[in-house]
Amino acid sequence: MTLIDKKAFAPGDIPTAAQLNAPYDSLASASQNIEGDNSATGWITHRHLEVDKTGQAVFNTCKQYNQPTGTSNYNNTAYQTITFAGNPAQITLGYTPDIGEVVRFSASGMVGENNVVVDYDYVGANVGKPNFYAFRLLLNHTTVGVPGTINLGEWGYSFTTKTNGPLTSSTPNVAGYIYWQPFAFSTLYTQSALRTLNSVQLQCKVFDATNTLQIERHQLYAIRGKR
Repeated sequence: MTLIDKKAFAPGDIPTAAQLNAPYDSLASASQNIEGDNSATGWITHRHLEVDKTGQAVFNTCKQYNQPTGTSNYNNTAYQTITFAGNPAQITLGYTPDIGEVVRFSASGMVGENNVVVDYDYVGANVGKPNFYAFRLLLNHTTVGVPGTINLGEWGYSFTTKTNGPLTSSTPNVAGYIYWQPFAFSTLYTQSALRTLNSVQLQCKVFDATNTLQIERHQLYAIRGKR
């Protein structure tokens, strides 16, 4: 059953401040007394992931990589693992899930003040592409003794507010920069063959090497259901 009360309003109703705040007050109160199950939409909080909360955690594996400070820059046009001070954005897994078992992988972070040289549209196959950079989650595994990788997903973002369209001059101005942009994405992996999952990496790339992507704080999670 749901633990959070939310009043429904009809057209013309004027809610009070207390009514608008009620769901958040309920959430703050209920989060202090989480039990082992809860069927409400959006029920999960970090307390569900804390294995030291006896009888409350619904996951027995929540592995995390966290880089809360520092800056690193990238202008590679092929995917490269994000690294700061020699530490790659990587989680060591080291287990073999059962067939049909599902693992959730998610990542988030902040993009800083990128150095953007070109964001204009080319004429031809690369129209619009210089304005993009992308992230990837790469799963490293071993199957029957043979190492391999699985692309868990790719997510793209824009350097500037430039929209698609023809060139207006031979040296067009760069559009408005999109600085301090958060990124976040999540995906599910389902074990379909007998594989040992070794690690997962957070990677990035740009389309045009004259542009530099600046990565600030970032984190990576691997969440396995309770066994």
